[in-house]
Amino acid sequence: MIVSFSRILSYKKPTSLDYFFVLSGFVISYNYLHKIKDFASFKDFMVRRLIRLYPLLLYTTLLFFGLMLIGKHWNTFNDPYPVLFLQLTDTLTLMNSNPIFGSSLGINYPSWSISSEMISYALFGCCLFMFRKNAVIVLSLFLLGAGLFILYTGKYMYMGDFGFVRGLFCFILGYLVHLLSQKVNPRFGTLPELLFLFLLLLVFKYLPSDGAILLPFVFALGIFIFVSGKGIITSFLETKPAQFLGKISYSDGDGFDDVTATPDGGVIAAWQRGRDDIVQFDSQGNIKQIIRAAISTPADRTELNTRLAVDGRGNIYGLGSFTSSVFKFSRDGKYMNRFGGPGRQPGQLSAVNAIAVDGKGRVFVSDIQGIQVFDSDGRFVKSFRLDGVASGMAFTDQNELLVVSRSKVMKYTVNQ
Repeated sequence: MIVSFSRILSYKKPTSLDYFFVLSGFVISYNYLHKIKDFASFKDFMVRRLIRLYPLLLYTTLLFFGLMLIGKHWNTFNDPYPVLFLQLTDTLTLMNSNPIFGSSLGINYPSWSISSEMISYALFGCCLFMFRKNAVIVLSLFLLGAGLFILYTGKYMYMGDFGFVRGLFCFILGYLVHLLSQKVNPRFGTLPELLFLFLLLLVFKYLPSDGAILLPFVFALGIFIFVSGKGIITSFLETKPAQFLGKISYSDGDGFDDVTATPDGGVIAAWQRGRDDIVQFDSQGNIKQIIRAAISTPADRTELNTRLAVDGRGNIYGLGSFTSSVFKFSRDGKYMNRFGGPGRQPGQLSAVNAIAVDGKGRVFVSDIQGIQVFDSDGRFVKSFRLDGVASGMAFTDQNELLVVSRSKVMKYTVNQ
């Protein structure tokens, strides 16, 4: 229901995973809160979680890895073998929601959420048997730490490198909702249920992207209301037709994701409907050209979050958050080269956010380390730190860099 609301109202950020993480924290707490009392019970809990999740992950990952090797043999997949095996390790060790093996999503991209869940399970179980009655305090401190990290970086929708922070934040909220529901049982009627649905409408219609951190709180409130509810909506959700509808799955991500202007007065936009197309419009709004699967084709991997920039010659730069790379195209849409790549060394990128090109054709890319500067051919020039993390960048006619970071807009003078 929540996912359907977000799609109907065209909310541009995926919401189903956040709802799942909060609900998971609630359900796991409901089933295991009083069962994990020592290391033996914690071990049993983790083994059960692994048995439930890992076999299918192992099967799909190895299957896809085999297909990738075949594709490399036939020269349809270009990543070197060390990169492939590192991504395989990242996935099979359930580390592809943290930066231990880099910022990639591994081989089985959606499995970053499983990695995040397993980290939440482990922390939850450890706190229960190590701190017992004080577990709620310790877990609340982890919630606070995750929230402060998200606020400091100015980004909530993490997946690969810091997806575990997003998952942990939601999971602990679900755990706290369970504790609250055990202490307070207000037996909500129909009116609170209707008010919550109205709140969902307002959130998905008007909540800006930089306010996405509020979504877990909204979902937590909804779980609390409907778990304690006895109204007509709760009664309907318990019927067989409603439970059947709940089994239907939906995909997120349709629509434009970013836009920028071209020197001739046109517009370039990143479109995401099953693949990462870049659409160019003329000054009258007519489609001029479409670069199909612009990033996923040269990268040989899915890209669902593209940021765009255009230089003075009309060359197009696409920044992929999954690939942590910049892809350059000519003004006619021809692929030219790729630079950046995941990592923490100079010229490498981690948790990218925004891209801009100055009047000299230099490419500025913001990530969690600050802003890195490349020349027009992708050679690393320099980097500098910011007060916070840049979520948006643009250059003025005087070649001054404007940076959006949380609640601030900062202006930098760029050395010529």
